[in-house]
Amino acid sequence: MNKSARATAIGKIPIERHSRSGQVRGSFHMPTSHQGYSRGGLFALAGAIALVGSFCVFYLALRWEFEPIYTVAVAVLVPLVVFMMRKWPLAMLSGLLFVGTFKTIPADGISLKDPTMICLLLSAGAIFLDALFIMARATPWTFGALFRGQATVVILFLLFCAVIAVSLLYTPSVQGGMTVARFETFEVLMFFAPILLLKSKADVRQLLIIVVVLAIVMSGKIILNLERPSEAVMSGKKDITNLVAGALLGFALLLCLYGKLFESRIIRNACIVFLSFGLIACAARSALVALLISIVVSACVLRGEAGVLARKVVLIGLLLTASVAVPTLVWLRSVPAAQEKVRAKVGELESIGTGARDKTGTISQRLGFYRSALDALKQHPIIGLGVGGWSIFYNNEDTAYYPHSFVLEVGAEQGAVGLTILISLLAVLLRSALKLLHADPYFAFVFPALLFFVSFHMVTSTVESRELWFVCGLVAAASRISAHPHPPDHVQEMVLKHGGRTAYVES
Repeated sequence: MNKSARATAIGKIPIERHSRSGQVRGSFHMPTSHQGYSRGGLFALAGAIALVGSFCVFYLALRWEFEPIYTVAVAVLVPLVVFMMRKWPLAMLSGLLFVGTFKTIPADGISLKDPTMICLLLSAGAIFLDALFIMARATPWTFGALFRGQATVVILFLLFCAVIAVSLLYTPSVQGGMTVARFETFEVLMFFAPILLLKSKADVRQLLIIVVVLAIVMSGKIILNLERPSEAVMSGKKDITNLVAGALLGFALLLCLYGKLFESRIIRNACIVFLSFGLIACAARSALVALLISIVVSACVLRGEAGVLARKVVLIGLLLTASVAVPTLVWLRSVPAAQEKVRAKVGELESIGTGARDKTGTISQRLGFYRSALDALKQHPIIGLGVGGWSIFYNNEDTAYYPHSFVLEVGAEQGAVGLTILISLLAVLLRSALKLLHADPYFAFVFPALLFFVSFHMVTSTVESRELWFVCGLVAAASRISAHPHPPDHVQEMVLKHGGRTAYVES
């Protein structure tokens, strides 16, 4: 039986394929006579079930002496949350990325009221729900297709997670268990989430737009907080420097410069100006330096016509950022909450330029951290001190302290074993990102973004970073989408096997 006859036999229009790739070009549905219920009938049935269920919940709440309104609210919210997790999983993921910068009160232990925990549960739920659809074969994607070509990256990352977990066996730190628990929860989820949830360039564009929008909102929040500082800021108890916000704003700037997000140059330039204002207001010099490194290196390695176009766009972005920098610094000097901080940072930079050494500055402190981490690596070269062990090595206190360089942190705490795996993982990811920079203009933002976060975390952050591992997962997802944009299974055969209900679209 030929293709047309087989389609006619199940009451379905023949599905058209690509001549080369064999992918489906249309979306068709079975006639309602083959499905048992029409769409209207299905909606009516679902509505009736929901109505009966609501009455049952209301009755049981009265019988068990629960407040009915809360019970009904939960009964309504649960399906709504499930719908949101299925419809907008990337919004949940972006929320987990930014939630820490919007919180006004840090979390005290594990609490379901904590916004971070809520975002974590929503993101994990979205991934779990998507996995259920894959296992139920309700989507043309499979786990093998989503991880296609990324075996080396995934294996190296899992080995790195295993080394961190094993180092808990010999660490002197009591805090090490909580560090491992956080890493194996947050960082593992942030690494695998892009690989599992990003299936097409449209998904990537949606994610990047959400990130830029959240970054713009966060930039406005930072500016308002400086204009209306809290009592803790004015009394000097709280520092205005926001490293995580600076890293996220730098990431959003790179998306505006390299990503294909805006058709209007006016909107793109306006976003660049506003994000630059917020980035400088964060008082995070590390983010500015890392941003400059990523832009310069990307401009040097990108050649040909694409390189010329990219350098023109980046030049415009740099000019806009530079034009914003001067008035922003003038504004910061006039804001009471930022005056002392700006004066200290400028004085520290001036002392370095003149050859003097400010022993109280943050740069001198970090150099001391780096030397201590290197000493720890020399004394424990193979397996390191164990997770959380550097803090005890440095100041004889078991506190959540890190040497402000994720590479040196791994070297000090997991030794040459962990350091080798980490450098291998980063090398593979940078190589993949560099290939995308030359081969696929749509993913030109991947290389500068990864380089930005690696540079930033080399001088100021810890290995427990959602932003870093999120971008690593994004690189793996982008590499797979660029090389294999369609699921490898023949969708028409899946449709025939499962009753001919749906043919999936991939344009």
